[in-house]
Amino acid sequence: MSIKLGLSRISQLLKISNVNTNKLKVIHVGGTNGKGSTCSYLTTMLIQAIKNYNSKNNMRDNNNGKIGKFTSPHLIHPSDCISINNKTIPMSHYQTYYKECATLNTNYGIKASNFEILTCIALKYFQDNKVDYCVIEVGVGGATDATNVIESKLCCIITKLSLDHQKLLGNTLVDIAKEKSGIIKKGVKHVIIDGTNDKEILQVFIDKCGKVGSSWELTDISKTIQFQEFTNRVLGYQRYNLLNALYAMRYLSSIDHANLLISDDDIFKCINETKWYGRLQKLSLKYDHKSNPIDVLIDGAHNKDGAKQLGEYLTQHVRPTLDSNKNGLIFVIAMTVGKDVDGLLRGLSISCNDKVIVTQFNAVQDMPWITSMDPDTLAQHILKKGFTNQVIVEPDLTQIFKNSVFSDGQISIKNNYDTHTNIVICGSLYLAGQILEQHLKNTR
Repeated sequence: MSIKLGLSRISQLLKISNVNTNKLKVIHVGGTNGKGSTCSYLTTMLIQAIKNYNSKNNMRDNNNGKIGKFTSPHLIHPSDCISINNKTIPMSHYQTYYKECATLNTNYGIKASNFEILTCIALKYFQDNKVDYCVIEVGVGGATDATNVIESKLCCIITKLSLDHQKLLGNTLVDIAKEKSGIIKKGVKHVIIDGTNDKEILQVFIDKCGKVGSSWELTDISKTIQFQEFTNRVLGYQRYNLLNALYAMRYLSSIDHANLLISDDDIFKCINETKWYGRLQKLSLKYDHKSNPIDVLIDGAHNKDGAKQLGEYLTQHVRPTLDSNKNGLIFVIAMTVGKDVDGLLRGLSISCNDKVIVTQFNAVQDMPWITSMDPDTLAQHILKKGFTNQVIVEPDLTQIFKNSVFSDGQISIKNNYDTHTNIVICGSLYLAGQILEQHLKNTR
């Protein structure tokens, strides 16, 4: 089984499920890197704006003000992808919706994929709960992704593009941009495009906006003075994802000013409250019930550009804090079969002083086409290419942090920015998710 693109199956499933996407106010977020983080920042700001409206109008009813969010892939369970006001759909509700959609899928012979069923669940859940706005992340690509079944959208956001899923989307960034620009269609009022993309990429989206009659704007962190006080509060690549959300919030407020009330203080509060697990996430990891937690940085970087952004963050904010007597960073890495190994390793800027523990993630629920790269093969590649000769293979996720390398390797340093650790878990969102799942089990 593999990823199934196309809109016919999801269209049929939504129709027989009595879901009318035209009733939803949708912000559709596409791109490659930063989609989930952008969704999270924007969702938190929309929730705060609706709260402000309710407070101003003395509305105490909890049913007033709902923001739906649909992101993917899941980290621990597919239900993680669906939330209202940042509260994940209750498992009992998810199971009820899943049973209904899966039964219809079987009875009508639609042959929808797991992701198409998940998309149907999300949109039906949002419709049933009469959400005010929906922030929807594209799954894969754009034009033929299940989420693009939505015709009427308030706006689209295009984040940073990178080479990923080339077998499905094309071998060049321009090819990928053309596929991803498919979410911009008649009915899309406005498009926000991450200005850090290459000029030829930007032109693809600008041309598409002109073709369908959508207004557009490019984000620019150096020229948007009114936003710099906010982006300066965030480190690394998340600054650009926050900027995407700020542009979107400004646009949405301009077309619905009466209902979307948000102050500068509110935005600072939202920045502090926004959580996006598996992206520059600092965690005191509880890797078993008996041992003390160990400080780690978890990032789902899994392609060349994502790794480059993580590598820049480590170079600017983590490596300078390392004790010269320590042996550099300790990377825990697993990768999906088919990913660009050299691109990821070069992006991370792994040095000869760094240690790399190579592992593998387990089978991913509802995604049988995802396979972890053999750790011995990955380790041999790292050694052959000369990134570092300090490579350890540990296929068992539960045993990684019991390795002696951590007995004197862990550090935790506070500087003017934050607390840093020299242990970095990266290479795959599926690895990040399974590490987080392990942590949650051991903290109960």
